[in-house]
Amino acid sequence: MPRIRESRTAATPAHFLTLFRKASPVEDCPEKRLIIAILWVAVTDILISKSSPSDRQHAEAFFCEGAYRFYCELVDLDPDWVGKVLRDHAGIECGKTWVQAAA
Repeated sequence: MPRIRESRTAATPAHFLTLFRKASPVEDCPEKRLIIAILWVAVTDILISKSSPSDRQHAEAFFCEGAYRFYCELVDLDPDWVGKVLRDHAGIECGKTWVQAAA
């Protein structure tokens, strides 16, 4: 499980939704909004205390195991940048196990 630590700057899940939407260079379309929503729901499940323990565990594994990296790449977000933003502003430690298949 990722280590959740005290963040330097408290950010709400809504901040991440806006930030990820603006940071992605992919043209705004329903598919982009869906992928960004997947990332946002995972962040929300970790940050919101009303999340069920199961949802929180799945979200933590999503980031710890690096699965988030796949979704970042779909919308041209740098997964390392996303990981740094989550670490610095939400205290979420992200793993780097996702490896894109060779073309």
